[in-house]
Amino acid sequence: MLERIGVKAMAINDIYGFNSCNKIILPGMGSFDKCMIALNQSGLREELEYQVQSLKKPFLGICVGLQMLTRSSEEGVEKGLNWINGETVRFDRSRLTINEKIPNMGWLDIHFANKQLLSDNLQDSRFYFAHSYHVKVDKSENEWINAYYGYAFVAGVVSGNIYGVQFHPEKSHKFGMQLLKNFAELT
Repeated sequence: MLERIGVKAMAINDIYGFNSCNKIILPGMGSFDKCMIALNQSGLREELEYQVQSLKKPFLGICVGLQMLTRSSEEGVEKGLNWINGETVRFDRSRLTINEKIPNMGWLDIHFANKQLLSDNLQDSRFYFAHSYHVKVDKSENEWINAYYGYAFVAGVVSGNIYGVQFHPEKSHKFGMQLLKNFAELT
């Protein structure tokens, strides 16, 4: 998707790879614990934290990459990055209708709770979701995007240079391309 919008991208395999990038995207697919263990064992966590928290490089977490920003997840026992004050919780089955299944898989409209740079050109947009868990933040100032699936939930977070989205921009066609373009254009 990044190549389609003319943005150079590379996978970072060692700490020196961070020197070649001016923005960082952390995708995640699978379980919270599996992703946290992989990050912790990669040898990249300390440098990632330095690049994002000290050097303030723009960061975008996608799906489990968003959930990893929290303190913890109901999905496992590993500690998260704790960059966003909050936790990852399972959808509350008792609040869903009979037609709303877990995992939530499909298109949802989004609403911006906090207008940030990345919201440009994205009003009235919808994104593709595939998840059983979502983030609950401690402070409303960290809510960037909300969506509705049985009840309103946080679908995106923001804290300074740190952004995270629960949906998959890479599967969200023109809306996903626009969000990634907005992220790529951050200075």
